[in-house]
Amino acid sequence: MLGKLEESERQLMEISTSEDDRVEELCKISKDQDRAWQSELEAVQKQHSMDSAALVSTMNKIQKLKVQLEKVYESESTQMKHAESAHAEIQNMKIELTETLSLVEKLKSELTDCRESEARGLELVSKT
Repeated sequence: MLGKLEESERQLMEISTSEDDRVEELCKISKDQDRAWQSELEAVQKQHSMDSAALVSTMNKIQKLKVQLEKVYESESTQMKHAESAHAEIQNMKIELTETLSLVEKLKSELTDCRESEARGLELVSKT
């Protein structure tokens, strides 16, 4: 019976050693897996940080472009108003010029009539 007991103890020791080796192997695998996950997590966090920075940069660029676009729109609107005002002023000046030319023509005609009257008057005076 002592032999069986010793045999059982020996088998128990072998199993225990084998189990210890398996537990040690599983711990090593678990630690390796933890390191791999930690490394992957850090890579994802780093990528997230880079993506966030890129997003902020892009949003800032978009905001600057929006401000520039608004300034261009306001400038074009102002230029359009000035052009419309200048066009209206030119139209008014054309009307005034037409009226002035008409008045000059009328005065020229009256001057011609006056000269003709003066010439007739002088002719009458010289005949008498």
